[in-house]
Amino acid sequence: MSALHVQYENQAQAGAEAQMQRQDRAIRQYTLAHDQLKTLLVESVKSGNDIKLPRPGDRFSTLFATSTYLAESVSPEARDLLFRACGAAVRGENASGMLEAFVECVARDYADDYADEMVEGGGL
Repeated sequence: MSALHVQYENQAQAGAEAQMQRQDRAIRQYTLAHDQLKTLLVESVKSGNDIKLPRPGDRFSTLFATSTYLAESVSPEARDLLFRACGAAVRGENASGMLEAFVECVARDYADDYADEMVEGGGL
């Protein structure tokens, strides 16, 4: 095997290892964002407070209301109703399944936004 062939093989292996490390970091960032948001959402909904979250698109430097994140593209009335409905459901008897599904969905979306911003913004 020539020295040049060995060099190319080593470079390819180093590139593959670097890609795996980037993927591992992305998974850790996603998991962290997901878990943190789940905790914040449960606290926010149970307390009835509109907890402030970092906005992924602004490199996490600005905060905005959880309810704003939940429905940025719908009317303020819909956003408020969604947040109030979730709060009411949490205080009800059969709320645990609904809360888990709601929190899981929103946390997944937020983590996706977070991971996208980290990749697009050069954070990974």
